[in-house]
Amino acid sequence: MRRLRRWFEAGVRVAELPPDVVLDVPRVTAIGTVHLYLENHRGLEAFSATEIRFRTATGRLAVRGEELVLRALDPSEALVEGRIRSVDWDRSE
Repeated sequence: MRRLRRWFEAGVRVAELPPDVVLDVPRVTAIGTVHLYLENHRGLEAFSATEIRFRTATGRLAVRGEELVLRALDPSEALVEGRIRSVDWDRSE
């Protein structure tokens, strides 16, 4: 299965297709340290004023900071606001 995925990823690069659309990988857009927009997530895992964790196709994504709020959340997109200190990926899955 991994070999097939690597072959498919190589084909995406050669065809110059956007990987976030074709491969269902997450796309993170940060605006300074106050906004973080996440596309292609697979659900909210944990939420507090200091940490918000999401499941993604490539593992877990943790947003850490202070006064964090979910300004918008739908099945595949999320907008986090607050004083963002770090964004960490856990790809151990």
